[in-house]
Amino acid sequence: MKKIVSYILFALILISTNTVSAQSVVTITGGKMIDNRTLVPLRSIFEELGATVIWNQNTKTISATKDTTNISLKLGTKTAVINGQSVSIDVPAQIRNGTTLVPLRFISEALGANVKWDNKTLTATIEQNNKTISVKVEIPKQEGNRNFLNITDAEIKEAIQEGNKGIYHLHDIRKKYIVPVASDGFGLKYYQPIVNINTPYLTVLSVAALKTNKNETLSFSEAKKWVDIYKQSKSIDFTIETYGNSIDVIFNPINIVLKQGDNYIYPSSTTSLGVQRTTSWPNDPSYNENHTSFFPTNKIDTNQNATLILKMPDNTLITYNVVFSNYK
Repeated sequence: MKKIVSYILFALILISTNTVSAQSVVTITGGKMIDNRTLVPLRSIFEELGATVIWNQNTKTISATKDTTNISLKLGTKTAVINGQSVSIDVPAQIRNGTTLVPLRFISEALGANVKWDNKTLTATIEQNNKTISVKVEIPKQEGNRNFLNITDAEIKEAIQEGNKGIYHLHDIRKKYIVPVASDGFGLKYYQPIVNINTPYLTVLSVAALKTNKNETLSFSEAKKWVDIYKQSKSIDFTIETYGNSIDVIFNPINIVLKQGDNYIYPSSTTSLGVQRTTSWPNDPSYNENHTSFFPTNKIDTNQNATLILKMPDNTLITYNVVFSNYK
């Protein structure tokens, strides 16, 4: 009889636990993917996690309090203050459609919540105590018929000014041109390749930065020539950095294709800078190689998203989300 009672109690506990778990899952919309960064609604998430949020219109500052944690964050800055300590954030807090958005990682840093990101479903999950918050993230659609190949004179001048800030600033900018991974494909011999997209804007910025490093200045007329060179190539190029622990692995060919809708677009050509030792040699990864694949512009619609597919030597497929509207 005692065993039966114990089983019943155990079953009731399970039912009760499942019920509480189901009731504690909250779905929030309004997340955005901006410049390859996942931004989520601050107020909605903070309040669901039990924090009190106050907005100061005069100073454009958000203040939040939960238990013994005090948070202050000003719009447009990359620094927040948590319990008197300054904390750097990747992307400044910003308002989109009346909603204050912050980087997903900031939620973890500010309130100690566990955060997860599912790139396939574009869903962020935030967990703390018995509360689970699911945030739906959307990639903003490109407005109008914007094509980064049609760079304006104002954008050329802006690229020159950004490049004049130096080579270290260029490295920071190039991070924004890293194409995000859609699905990981790790094997015993391979490391995740890094993919960058190149544009006329980034080309001008890069040349200006390199000239600044030599105490020279890129003129507007020179910048226009670099833009013309890019356009005359009639291609959009992607740089793929591959890594491995042996020269044999790196030397194997890489198959790459761009999928847009039902269309498969193949590169018109692919070049390589050859195999080089990494700075970590002889430790892993020991070698790397830079490949550049050129895709014909007349077959690509930059108003639509695309998927870049890499087929590794062991037939592993790795995919990347290409959102052309994210790039200048």
